[in-house]
Amino acid sequence: AWDRALELAPTRTAYTNRGLQYYYEGRYAEAADMQRKATELAPNDHRAWGRLAESYRLLGGKEAEAAAAYERAIVLAEGSLRINPQDWRTAGQLATYYAYSGRGQEATAMADTALELSNRDPEALLYAALVAHRQGDEDATLSALEEMVERNDSFRPYAGQDPDLGTLAGNERFDRLVNP
Repeated sequence: AWDRALELAPTRTAYTNRGLQYYYEGRYAEAADMQRKATELAPNDHRAWGRLAESYRLLGGKEAEAAAAYERAIVLAEGSLRINPQDWRTAGQLATYYAYSGRGQEATAMADTALELSNRDPEALLYAALVAHRQGDEDATLSALEEMVERNDSFRPYAGQDPDLGTLAGNERFDRLVNP
């Protein structure tokens, strides 16, 4: 469907969503290509830059490109939060950008902000889990994921399909979470 959408009208949304599909399939080169096209159409959209950074990070050999894309995503997300400091989704996404840029304290603080602003929305819990995982806090990661699924079971596949969280496979709590 996304391929057809791109044939009809190439948009940032179509490119980034097609890129997300490739990302979750482990096809990081194709994901990066789609996200790069999304950034060309929407150069001020932090989400496209963040997704480009994720794809580069997992592609390997693109560390400098990933760092630059994360930095651009950070600048844009921080700017968005200056305009709307109540935007918990941007706060949660920014938390992950910080985490993967080695800014752990800022990541944790921003994840906490997203949780508070969202009233612990499942999506905010996913961001918090990713931040905790990046920082090596397995218990906090699993607790956030368990609460996420408890609040909304339709979020369960995100835990099982995320390439970073997939490293928890074999952990009894994680395995129970993704395969109830």
